[in-house]
Amino acid sequence: MTNKSIFILAGEPSGDLHGAALASSLKQQLPDLSLSGWGGPLMESSGVDILRTLDKLAFMGFVEVIKNAGKILENFREIKKQLTTNRPDALLLVDYPGFNLRLARWAASKDIPVYFFVSPTVWAWKPKRMYKVRDYIKKMYCILPFEPPFYEKHGIVNALYLGNPLIDKVHNFVADPKIQNQLSQNAPYIAVLPGSRQQELDYVFPEMVLTMRGMSEMQFVVACSDQLPPAAYEVILKQLHPEYSNHITLIRALTYDVLQGSTSAMVTSGTATLETALFGIPQVVCYKTSKLNFAIASAVVKLKFISLVNLIYGGELVTELIQKKCTAQHIISELKQLNLPGRRTEVLNGYKQIKSQLGEPDVAGRVATHLISSLGWK
Repeated sequence: MTNKSIFILAGEPSGDLHGAALASSLKQQLPDLSLSGWGGPLMESSGVDILRTLDKLAFMGFVEVIKNAGKILENFREIKKQLTTNRPDALLLVDYPGFNLRLARWAASKDIPVYFFVSPTVWAWKPKRMYKVRDYIKKMYCILPFEPPFYEKHGIVNALYLGNPLIDKVHNFVADPKIQNQLSQNAPYIAVLPGSRQQELDYVFPEMVLTMRGMSEMQFVVACSDQLPPAAYEVILKQLHPEYSNHITLIRALTYDVLQGSTSAMVTSGTATLETALFGIPQVVCYKTSKLNFAIASAVVKLKFISLVNLIYGGELVTELIQKKCTAQHIISELKQLNLPGRRTEVLNGYKQIKSQLGEPDVAGRVATHLISSLGWK
C-alpha cells in the first residue's frame, strides 16, 4: 500500500510554527505519513520535506505585496507544478490567506482535498473570501472562538474551532533559569516587544525607544526577534537614545523568558498581544505603519479593535495606540496607568476570561485527529 501524503504550505514564521506542530501531531498518529511542503526550519525539524523556504514567501503590507507581485506569481506557478508532479492525498494550508485561498481554488479544481488552519480575517475585511472557504475547503480550522459563529451567520458550516495553538506554546514553555537569573538583575522591568519585521522596527520601535528614553528611571528588556539582525535594533537605539545601555537590555529569541519576569509591557500589535495576555502581563498595544499602508488599511478594514486581546474580549480591555496616537507621550501615560492597582486588576481579570475561551492544550493534536478522520484514514 502506497504511503499517504500531505503537502503543508506555510508562508510566514507564525505559520511555520503552526505547521510544525501539525506535522508532529500528524506523524505521531500516522508514522508512515509522507509530509512535504513550503515553510521554515521548524516544519523541517518536524519531518516535513521543505521544497521552498520562507525567505521566498513572506511579504507584508499592501505596498510590499504589489512590489513583489512578480515573485508571488512565480511562486504560484511553481506550487502548481510541484503539486501536479507529486500529487498529495491532501493539501494543508496554514494561514497566508492571500496566496493560500487562491491555491485552494486551484487545488479544489484538481480534486485535491484542501484543509485550512487559521482562518483568514473575513470578519475584518474582504468578507467575500468566506465564500471561497465554503466552495474550495473541506474544513476550516479556526483559532479564534468568534470565527465559526461568524461563518454560520452567513450560512457557512465548514468552519470548526478546536482551540488556539498559543495555549500549547505557553503551556509547554519552560523558563531558562540562567536567563531568568540574568533578567532578575534588571527587576522590576518593563518588557518591550517591537515585532519581528523590518517594517515594525522602522515605524513602531522608534516610538518605543523614545518612550524608554522618557522613562530613564525604569529598566526595560527588549525581546528581539531572531528574524532580524541585532544591529537592526541597535542602530535605532544608538540614534535616538545613545545612553540606552544604562537601563535597557536586549535579549534575542527569548520573548517568553522576557515576558515571564516583567511587570508590564509595550507590545506591537499582532500575535504577541495575546501571548502577553496569556502570561498575565498588563500591556499597552502599539501600532504604526507608513501613511500609504495605513490609508489603504483604514479604507478596507472596518474593526473597532486591532489587537487579538480586545477582539476576543469583545471590548477595550487593553489600550491600543494606533498611528498618530502611537507616540512616546501616550505610551508613557498608559504604562503609568498599568501600575495603578485598580487598572492592573481590571486587565488581569479580563485576561482570565480570554484564557477560558482559548481551549485546553493539544490543539494541533485535535486538528490532526479531525483531519485524519475526515480523510477516512482512521
